[in-house]
Amino acid sequence: MSIRLLKAPLYDLTPELCQRFSIMPELEGERDLKESHVQFLNDRITAGTFYSPTWSVAIVNGTSRQLRADGQHSSTLLSRVAKSEPERFPQGLTVVIKEYEIDSIENDAADLFNLFDNPKSARTNTDAMSIYRAHYAEFKGFANEFLVNVAKGINFYLGDVGKEIKKQHEKVAAKAQKKGLKAPKCPAVPLRNEPRHYGVYWLDPQYREFAVWMRQWNSARCAWIIPKTGALAQVFDSWLSAPKNAENFWGFVFREDHPDPDHPSRKLVLKLRALGARPRHTADDYRSCAEESWATYLLKTKSEPEPEPEPEPEPIAEAPAVVDQTPLFPLPGASAMGPGLGI
Repeated sequence: MSIRLLKAPLYDLTPELCQRFSIMPELEGERDLKESHVQFLNDRITAGTFYSPTWSVAIVNGTSRQLRADGQHSSTLLSRVAKSEPERFPQGLTVVIKEYEIDSIENDAADLFNLFDNPKSARTNTDAMSIYRAHYAEFKGFANEFLVNVAKGINFYLGDVGKEIKKQHEKVAAKAQKKGLKAPKCPAVPLRNEPRHYGVYWLDPQYREFAVWMRQWNSARCAWIIPKTGALAQVFDSWLSAPKNAENFWGFVFREDHPDPDHPSRKLVLKLRALGARPRHTADDYRSCAEESWATYLLKTKSEPEPEPEPEPEPIAEAPAVVDQTPLFPLPGASAMGPGLGI
């Protein structure tokens, strides 16, 4: 029972190599092909964030059998792209193909599979945020967990935008079909990132600006709302549509300090606490709750404008202190009025 890494040569990533690797015999026990993961990798190609892969091959000791052990999804996707959309095939990349020798499939296959992305040794999605955070000076001192929570809110918001686009397209398509017309093509929906790559959102300056804006409430009384993905999606929506109102309203929410106990910000905090106490609740529940209170606040401010915060009083300048210039220990020849002139 043994696993040995024989070599790890570097090859140019070509359509021919992808095709050969995707159809080679697999090591028994290889996970089934998941189309969702293939689509995830396809999205990376679209976003320009697909990088050089690493594949693995197992060779059974004493035989010439080479079995694919890791790299099924990426090689399958790349071979498909090369056939159907050759212009999208990533250019200038390489691939490392690790060659392992095992004594037997029965005794070593499971241990070999555990070498690839073992959840006990892998960095978490929160850990992965460090790689992205390091590129932006404005994120200096920001915690990974905070940035992940903000990215989750942005991701959820984009998901809702995509749903609305599809919903509206279905209505337009239904009307066209009733009239015997060809349904128009569905508009593009926003590209979303998988949790492992939430840091890709920071490529957009607007998303970075929102994260910096949110940071002011990271230690506020109600900062526990920030990890509530649906609520944060509504914060982002509010910030996009009415930044000044969002500054006022969400400031009151996170600080929980509006003097009127019936103010929408105060009521929202109570609703969110009650929602969290329920045994079952979803991100959609938090979004709906926050959206309703935000709408109430906007109506209220139209009829009763929120008073501007009173400016901080200017501090009264103090007169400069008079310093006694008399030396404690006068030098010889010096008077109390100052140093002697030797006269």
